Amino acid sequence: MNKNKTNYIYKIIIICILFLGIFLRTKYFLHFRWLWADEISLLMNIYDAPLINSFMPLKFYQSAPPAFLVISQIILSVFKLFTINHLQSLRIIPFISSIISIPAFYLLSKRFLKNRLCLIISNLLFCLNIHLIYFAQDFKQYSSDICTFILVLLSYFYINLKNITKKQIILICLFFIICSWFSITSIFGITATLIALTTKKEFKSNIKKYSIITGTFLLNLIFVYFLQKHCASETQLIFFWQKGFVNLYNPTSFIFIIFNAFNYYFREIPLLNNLIYLLTFLSGILVCTKRLNNGKNQLLILPIFFMYIASLLHIYPFESRTALYLFPIVIIIICKSIDWIKITFLKNLLLIIFLVFNIFNILKYQELFTFQTGNFNKILNEYLKETKLDSNKNSIILSIFDIGTYSSYNKIYKFNPKNNVIEMDNITTDKINSLPEQQEYYLICSTANDHPDLTPNHIRENYHKKLIKNIKSANNIKILKIHTDASGNILIKFKK
Repeated sequence: MNKNKTNYIYKIIIICILFLGIFLRTKYFLHFRWLWADEISLLMNIYDAPLINSFMPLKFYQSAPPAFLVISQIILSVFKLFTINHLQSLRIIPFISSIISIPAFYLLSKRFLKNRLCLIISNLLFCLNIHLIYFAQDFKQYSSDICTFILVLLSYFYINLKNITKKQIILICLFFIICSWFSITSIFGITATLIALTTKKEFKSNIKKYSIITGTFLLNLIFVYFLQKHCASETQLIFFWQKGFVNLYNPTSFIFIIFNAFNYYFREIPLLNNLIYLLTFLSGILVCTKRLNNGKNQLLILPIFFMYIASLLHIYPFESRTALYLFPIVIIIICKSIDWIKITFLKNLLLIIFLVFNIFNILKYQELFTFQTGNFNKILNEYLKETKLDSNKNSIILSIFDIGTYSSYNKIYKFNPKNNVIEMDNITTDKINSLPEQQEYYLICSTANDHPDLTPNHIRENYHKKLIKNIKSANNIKILKIHTDASGNILIKFKK
């Protein structure tokens, strides 16, 4: 096969992978599911609140970068003027960030990986990861953390201290300042970038220019620390993310923190396969540390080092969602370990096996085209259509996973004030039997677990079948209506 044809095939494959990543993120974003409890808790900190509140300690055990919240609040205020469904606008920043991160990651991976199969593998892992797809339609900062982190690392390759102008210095300083307020984890990337810049040839003769950029960032960093240090002292947050903190007196925690992150990155992949990812990652670390005086290797190693320091000092946890910002360089390090092999035949053989292995695992565990999230919006609208003209008192049965969502939306949209909301931690036949008679009830349920991320549809369906069975088994029950959909929602109207 000639070189031109090989180049053409490679470009087509890469373009298909990138567009597939964009398509899947767009697909789930346009699903417009109802905000779940964690999103609602963050929303309540900015809804009808002064912009300055975003820089203060947040309520409901939430933590998010101030600039992320300020921009979200501005977008929300604009959409309020045009539509009653303005809350969906809160996902615009995560969605746009997720889309931008796709070509940005490709550009970043090209800087580190020479082999085309390595580039294909790395971009497959990034574009088709279910967590990155999911958080493109979740009002949390994880998508913007990833995007900002990639852009910061990319900036290293475009900063030329020798030819840089005063205007460009100002722009770089502003870029780093904005990034640090928009994404706290970008600080690890900025610090790594500034250190890596010292390895460039033109550094020694341009220390003054470098000092302006670094000094401005350090002054800003002090400001960020004093305004955000309350997050590191929030006992509830520390307790919730305790697995993400390294224990100095327990050396094994240094290994387990990475192992737990890999279990999240490659969730539901068999343990043996997960160990292969971890081993190739550790091999890649060794490859990078052999030439740690190289700026590109420092870009990969230093953020991991800073992660450990932040985790050790209980400044920032490294576990599940909070670990996602390092996923891009984890992928690059994994592929770099294979790219490092000098024997061409062995390298290509391993790459082909690794490629097949990755495609098989990605398609096997993620249900990319069939997975759907629960949408409380649809099922609640179904209920509202029936009750908006109803002057009678309605009894609504909600699971503990939906009660917070309903209560928060009730504050915003003002549902029927006569509604009697009944909370049940476990909707059993005995609890249905204990309800007062001669009344109509609406049982509304959206989620079958405590988090909508990666809940398979069949689990929701089985849960709903169990609900219907429990109600039918109760005494003196007449079911008036059952509404279910493919998104995992159910409304059961019954009379007792």
